[in-house]
Amino acid sequence: MVKTLRSVFANEIKGYLCVLSECASEKHFSDVRYTLYDLDDYLASHEVSEKCLQDDTLVRWLADKSIKPQSKKNLLAHIKGFSKYLVLLGYQAAIPDPPFPARDYVPYIFSDEEFSRIIEVADNIGVLIPVASLDAGYQIPLLIRVLYCTGMRSGEAFSLAWSNIDLENGVIHALKAKNSKSRAIPIDASLCELLKSYKMMAQSKGRCREYVFESSNSPGLPHSKTFFRSWFGLILQAAGIYYTRKTPYERGPCLHCFRHLFTVQSFLKSESEGRPFEESVPFVSTYLGHAGITETEKYLKTDYTYYTRSHQRVERYIDHLFPGVTFV
Repeated sequence: MVKTLRSVFANEIKGYLCVLSECASEKHFSDVRYTLYDLDDYLASHEVSEKCLQDDTLVRWLADKSIKPQSKKNLLAHIKGFSKYLVLLGYQAAIPDPPFPARDYVPYIFSDEEFSRIIEVADNIGVLIPVASLDAGYQIPLLIRVLYCTGMRSGEAFSLAWSNIDLENGVIHALKAKNSKSRAIPIDASLCELLKSYKMMAQSKGRCREYVFESSNSPGLPHSKTFFRSWFGLILQAAGIYYTRKTPYERGPCLHCFRHLFTVQSFLKSESEGRPFEESVPFVSTYLGHAGITETEKYLKTDYTYYTRSHQRVERYIDHLFPGVTFV
């Protein structure tokens, strides 16, 4: 169902979304659309009639929301693009400068022993989890290896198409990823060979012709994120990995954790080969598709229960790399 926009900026929101749909990733477009629909509801319900998007209007709109500072920052980032669009049309519009929020995010890092148990369960999913579907039986083991070996965002991996993988040169192309950024992801020869074998096997059976993790129930479409997250939850249970949150914003074990594990392992490998962290940070940050090296910081400054010594080395190297910023 198409939403009916009711605010004074209804036509402008439609116009901006039309333009954005041509150049933004599906996820970014969806996020911005949700934000603007929410703003439209606020403006309409508060009977804002003047075609002028003021700072105090945005402040009041955000004040009604009981969400984390990071979430407010994201909302303002979405509004910033719309405000610039309004200015180009000749309207007065505040162009918000999103605040840098306090860093309250705490990732979960799998230990080597936990990772081994996860791989063992995934490779034997049909035996250990009797209700395992055929798709889960051969797609989940590959998905975990792709996430661990590339550091890709889980959403990028879920929707990975064969047309975006150069198996001859060993490069995955992530197109229109987060923040509408595209990047090339070089992969190890072992993963490349695994993908080649998987593709040959799957397509010989008439499966996964367009997407790496294509749904057998909906040929031509990838599985939903719910499919993978549900199965990974069962794998964690079978692997005996349970979790109790220690802080309000601590993230428990999930598929996204393999991205953090990849980052930690990359820096430790770099150190073991004699390359200082200062030289590795820009390369790893670019490889991950981060907007800047400060975004990489949250992947490193955490409580590594199973990597105590490694954590100390990481902290020693990065303490002077990232500026301290306080958000009030």
